[in-house]
Amino acid sequence: MGMSLSTYDMLKALGYGADTDILETKRILSRFKLFGLILHDPKLHSDFHDTLSKSFERLDYLTGEYFLFFAITDPPIDWIEISVKREYFRFLSSRFDSYSVEDRSITAYTMAQGLGIDFDDLPVIILSHDFKFKEFRVVRTCPKYLEKQMAEIGYFLSRRHKGFNLMSDSGFNMLIKSIDLCGGSYHITHEEFLAKTVYEFLVATFTGRGRRFAINDLYS
Repeated sequence: MGMSLSTYDMLKALGYGADTDILETKRILSRFKLFGLILHDPKLHSDFHDTLSKSFERLDYLTGEYFLFFAITDPPIDWIEISVKREYFRFLSSRFDSYSVEDRSITAYTMAQGLGIDFDDLPVIILSHDFKFKEFRVVRTCPKYLEKQMAEIGYFLSRRHKGFNLMSDSGFNMLIKSIDLCGGSYHITHEEFLAKTVYEFLVATFTGRGRRFAINDLYS
């Protein structure tokens, strides 16, 4: 299942645990076995962005009910009209703020920095059990194999009835190997929670001088 990445307040809530709706957020997200973040720059990776935008509805279907992925894209209107019946979509879309269109390239750059991912590796699929986890897997993606990669993740999760370790589970490692089709995969360990790290970098970027510095770094 998919969701547009426009949820800064959700990252804050999960990263700091201080939101009044944190228990409700956790309850709604508890049905998912894995979370994904498709991270790319819509301007620099225009071919990939076109593929993602056109296939978003299909990816939403192929990933199944246990994998929730977020992406910097606008879902089709028809998909939105159908998805309002979904509890997670109604809650996230009504509860959390969105960013403006012109900020998306800076968002991608800033998030890559915050997560310790080389911007040149983008586009990537980031996988984690929980936004509070400090460890996550990164798989490079591309227009040719995006659909196959996402479908394989969804299929894997549909056959797992128990939890699994993100780093040491043999089945999950085989999955990562099978979807490593675009030039590499690796894992990252952070000292801070994933959500907290990303949120702090976003705040730093979109306030004060951070935005100017991010623009200079991105386009220099």
